[in-house]
Amino acid sequence: MLPLDSFSVQQFRGVRNIELNQLGRINILVGRNNCGKSSVLEALATYARPLRPSEWFDVVRRREISNSRSVLIEGLSWLFPHDELIGTNPIPSVRETRVSGQGSCPIREVVARFTEIEGLFEDVEPDKLNTDEEAFTTSVLRKGARLELRAKVEDGQRSLFGTTINDYHFSTDIWETGRGPVPQNASSSSIKMETITPFSHRIRNADIEAISESVFSDVKQAVIDLLHYFDPDIVDLEILKKQRGEAIVYVDHRRLGLTPLSTFGDGMRRALIMGATLATVSGGILLVDEIESAIHVEALKSTFMWLHNACRDMNVQLFTTTHSLEAIDALIASVQAPDDLVMYRLERNNGEAQVKRFSHETLSVVREELGLEIRS
Repeated sequence: MLPLDSFSVQQFRGVRNIELNQLGRINILVGRNNCGKSSVLEALATYARPLRPSEWFDVVRRREISNSRSVLIEGLSWLFPHDELIGTNPIPSVRETRVSGQGSCPIREVVARFTEIEGLFEDVEPDKLNTDEEAFTTSVLRKGARLELRAKVEDGQRSLFGTTINDYHFSTDIWETGRGPVPQNASSSSIKMETITPFSHRIRNADIEAISESVFSDVKQAVIDLLHYFDPDIVDLEILKKQRGEAIVYVDHRRLGLTPLSTFGDGMRRALIMGATLATVSGGILLVDEIESAIHVEALKSTFMWLHNACRDMNVQLFTTTHSLEAIDALIASVQAPDDLVMYRLERNNGEAQVKRFSHETLSVVREELGLEIRS
């Protein structure tokens, strides 16, 4: 049984009241820009880690890379609906998101509430902190946000959060001038889930972490097999450090010898990230934004065939977005089990998101026999 048979978003960013029913193992989200594809992936991410504030801030950082508390709070506020604020000026402003799912995943519903808050804090004159002079304190009004999270789980799975109830809450405050890490809830359980963005393969040390994880999970050879679709002369991957240098990933290559991975291009690095990340979410969910990113069109079919087989072997459910007809055609051709592939086209009608579902059979007819456009 898949982690999710259905998933619904009542409110999240600009997405309102959409349902993805009869989900498959490979689920493609398509549609015009700003129709809500990436927002659905973000809603899935917060659903999988329902009581972890860090996931909410990670969602913000994937669109706005910043450690500024004020930027994080502003970004967090836009994960919540703004429509009801038009023409009003409520103080404090309280907004709520709600997502739910059915399947083998025990989480049934996640409700999050965002509240704008204000508070008085005592500030000491900074130039008097390390002197014997008397320091004066002043009361300063600061703004912040309260994030309240609530998860409901299946009655038979109450132990997921270590409680005897099936309705669990966690709340945290974050202030715009605060320092240090964002408050966490490290004890919170979650289902296995990871997100791969179009630029994940370019993040510093991401390839080192990917190879390390593949070794720990005993899937390194499977990852190397995937890389053979890009270059059959790859023998091995090694993490090496030269004297007074930094550790980097080297490819043991039949013709070139030990060569830095960075010389082989983005396509191979992205395949490495996808292959290694799969190992970390066995039995869970993998979210990939713009699955075709950095992969040459000629390598799409072989890469997706490997990806589908790996998802089946590791019992992973994949949700991905794409703008590419070539990627859709490659997925149709590479997924051999018809029930595994489903596509959902998201559309906006008078500001409301609507969803149309395409089965593997329908996709095959529309694309292979009729050659019709299906993305929008």
